[in-house]
Amino acid sequence: MTINSDRAASVLFSNPYFVDQNINQSVIIKNSTTDIQNIYDLAGKVITVNSGTTGYYWVEENLVNTGKVAAGNIIGFGTASDTIQELLRKNGADAIIIDSAVANEYVANNADIHIAFSIPTNESYGVAMRLGETDLATEINELLAEMESNGEMDALREKWGV
Repeated sequence: MTINSDRAASVLFSNPYFVDQNINQSVIIKNSTTDIQNIYDLAGKVITVNSGTTGYYWVEENLVNTGKVAAGNIIGFGTASDTIQELLRKNGADAIIIDSAVANEYVANNADIHIAFSIPTNESYGVAMRLGETDLATEINELLAEMESNGEMDALREKWGV
């Protein structure tokens, strides 16, 4: 889960396990789409996002609240796979904004879509747990440190393209 101050008010985070790994937001479009190459091209487009995610809040703050995209053009879904289905549906959404690690996986497994561009958000991921679970946090942090030192984290970063 992306670590941020709003979430830290309701969950306890582990130490970050992806830091400075180019964890950003990516804009996925169909290969047949040629008119979306940057943020400004999203004006007037229908965009799907996974509700409650960093991408959702970025869209709200940077596109809807600034008037670049109408709120009615944003479709929130409960799962990332639903956003992909909406993009692929005939007359579906024009673009998806989603975490880069997730985007890379979907694009690698679907020849009909590609990443048009990335939006720098420089996120860090951590394990979220109930507030007050300090013993669990200690165990998780120790495990993450071990995985970092023995190379397992590097292998996972390579696997997921981050």
